Amino acid sequence: MPFRLDQVVDNCERFGAAIRRLGGTAPPLAVGPPASEAEVAEVEARLGRAIPAELRRVFIDQARSFSFAWERDHFELLPHPWKHAHEGRCLWSLDLLPALNADLAGWRQAVYSDPTDDYGRHWHDAFAVCATGLSDGTSSSTDFSGGDFFAIKDDADSGEPMVFLSHDGGCENGRMLGRSFTDFLMRWSAIGCVGGESGWALIYFLGAEGLEPDGEIATRFRELLGVT
Repeated sequence: MPFRLDQVVDNCERFGAAIRRLGGTAPPLAVGPPASEAEVAEVEARLGRAIPAELRRVFIDQARSFSFAWERDHFELLPHPWKHAHEGRCLWSLDLLPALNADLAGWRQAVYSDPTDDYGRHWHDAFAVCATGLSDGTSSSTDFSGGDFFAIKDDADSGEPMVFLSHDGGCENGRMLGRSFTDFLMRWSAIGCVGGESGWALIYFLGAEGLEPDGEIATRFRELLGVT
């Protein structure tokens, strides 16, 4: 079945409504119009490389930007591991790609320059799409200080899998989040894009094939929030 962004929107809106019912905050979801071939080409010129194929198609066929976020206090009252899942955010944009990938390149050059290092190798041949610590994109300066990235691996034997890059020694570094960008979006939105701002809690939702929206942790998470 072809990927449909409206399915991702529906998942996110149901989570946002549940969070607001629980007293949390979830600003209105925002989806930008599709980008033109010329606009994508201009960003690719700034990047000095082509945008990964599937992500490029999403920008042109679906939307040039997407913004969804939520937060709720007092999740510490929930049992482990759900108490850590107190925020969610999915923010990606064609216009943010140059600054985002410049920041990833800075981390790679300064900290993970050795492609043969077991930890640092994941930071090579990676194209950043989202990041923790990322601002909402409305200000003139974008904050990428979180240091963790949601990235497409360019050197994969097949496909363009999404992986998580952790800067602080986390065991989730290099773990696959989805088989592709659109697969990742479907999986992530089904758990409310949890951990997108801080990186916390993602590890509890990970399995061998990436994020597990139908797993025990995810199913119980939706039950706790009242997400149908």
